[in-house]
Amino acid sequence: MERIYQDEGPDALAKIGLLSDPRNFASTNLFGLFDEKGVRLAGNLKAPPEVPGWMRKDFEGLYPEPNGTYLITSKVIKGGKTVAVGRSLTPITNVLRVLLLTVLTTAAAAAVIRMLVSYSISRQTFAKLEAMTGTLEKVAGGDLDARVVVGRGSEQLDKAARLINGHLDHLKHVVESNKNTINAIAHDLRSPLNRVSILLDDALAAGDASFTAAKLLDAQAEIENLTEIFDTTLRISRLRASAGQEGFSMISLSELVIEMGEIFAPVAEDHGDTLIVETHPGPPLKVFADTRMVRQMLVNLIENATNHCPKGVTITLRVKATDSGGVVEVCDTGPGIPVGQRLAVLEPFERLDRSRSTPGTGLGLALVAAIAGRHDATIELDDNEPGLVVRVIFPLADTEAKLSNL
Repeated sequence: MERIYQDEGPDALAKIGLLSDPRNFASTNLFGLFDEKGVRLAGNLKAPPEVPGWMRKDFEGLYPEPNGTYLITSKVIKGGKTVAVGRSLTPITNVLRVLLLTVLTTAAAAAVIRMLVSYSISRQTFAKLEAMTGTLEKVAGGDLDARVVVGRGSEQLDKAARLINGHLDHLKHVVESNKNTINAIAHDLRSPLNRVSILLDDALAAGDASFTAAKLLDAQAEIENLTEIFDTTLRISRLRASAGQEGFSMISLSELVIEMGEIFAPVAEDHGDTLIVETHPGPPLKVFADTRMVRQMLVNLIENATNHCPKGVTITLRVKATDSGGVVEVCDTGPGIPVGQRLAVLEPFERLDRSRSTPGTGLGLALVAAIAGRHDATIELDDNEPGLVVRVIFPLADTEAKLSNL
């Protein structure tokens, strides 16, 4: 407008049709052209602004219609005339009002949705916790088969449910094992207790002091045997019920087998047997284990072979490495164990019929199985053609990770 005024004069500015007829102005636009005295020459603004420049001002009675708050600017141009232009802020205010309302409505809706989702999640969580509580109450009431329903997700409650079910499986195994052990004790220890009772009765009835002393010594031997049985039974129960790896370290199976071979080779020779040691070639084969337990396991397996095989058998102690882990084998060339009875002999007090006449309590292989379970090892009974192979497979051990946990 200033350029039009400068180029063509005030008449050209005043005569522009758009500006000279206020009806051509939209209600959001504001324009005014005033002379030196403030008389309106064109536009819909009745009077010039009091101060030139930008301002925010409320108008009433604008010509012909627009009213409200405007953002305007004015300038004195050549010839002392004043030109003013402006734009109504009402549309912006309306947009801001709609935007604010939209934001508030969206926030309210989001809050409601969030509350509903939180309520749904909390209900699901509460339902899962109730299910866990109900399952544990059933187990406490004697239902050892009750298990927590596990979802397919990977959230913490599902992980906890899997962990609970794992412990419940272990608890059921321990309880059933203890129950079987108690039943076996009640059945298999009846004869030794009867023998002790008979020996004591004979000692009391005897008139000869030497005969009485002999009977008492026999009774004492039976009682010592009973004590050993109870100690072994308790040890098996503790091994089956215990967890954790206290006392474990990285041990060399090769060195341990060589040590046991040196100890038991003379014993086997005295029995008329031959003991052979076959070690793993190369570096010593190491596993994460308890040295005393593994040594006890080897002792039981060697004694089991010498006690239940006829004289003249060959017993082989073998260490080897497989993809599954470190393997210890105790092999003999005796009569072996029928396939259908190999799992049974790993339970306490289980003995083959032919072994009833030999010394023993049926706890040797049960203790071996308990020690293997304590180490997360797998025990297998296989055919040696002829004879028996007892194979214990220790899991692979990450040396650095194991040592860091000690």
